[in-house]
Amino acid sequence: MNLGILASLIGFKLRMAQLAVYEDFLSDAPRGLTPGPAGILVLVDANPEMTQQRLCEVLHVDKSTFALMLNRLEARGLVRRIRSNVDRRQKTLRLTTKGAATLRAIVAHVKRHEQRVFANLSVAERQSLAALLKKIPNRRKH
Repeated sequence: MNLGILASLIGFKLRMAQLAVYEDFLSDAPRGLTPGPAGILVLVDANPEMTQQRLCEVLHVDKSTFALMLNRLEARGLVRRIRSNVDRRQKTLRLTTKGAATLRAIVAHVKRHEQRVFANLSVAERQSLAALLKKIPNRRKH
C-alpha cells in the first residue's frame, strides 16, 4: 500500500511501533493485564506512600478512567486503598500479597517482551532510542 505522506512522518512510525509493542505485550501478558494496569502495579510498589490522586496525575490519566482501573485491580485482589496517615481525606495504594506475586510475573513478562520486541536492536541502539525518546517533550497537563 502507498502510505503517501505517512511514510515520511516520524509520528506515524512511532504510532505503528507503539501498536506493535502493545500487541506483543498482550500476546502473553500474565493474567490478562494490559500495560496500563501493569504500570500501575509497578508504580504502586515503587511508591508505597503515593496517594491515589498523585498517581493519577503522574500517569496523566482521566480521574474517572483511573478510578475504574483501580476498582478493577482492587476487585482482583491486587491492590488495596489505605487512608493516608498524613491527610485522612487521601488514600494511598498498596499491593496485596497477590498483587506482589502478579508484579513479579509482570516483571518477568516485560523482560521477555522487551527482548523479543527489540531483538533487532543492539544494546547501543536501544540506549540511543531510549535517549532520543526522552527528548520528545511531554505536553500533557498534570
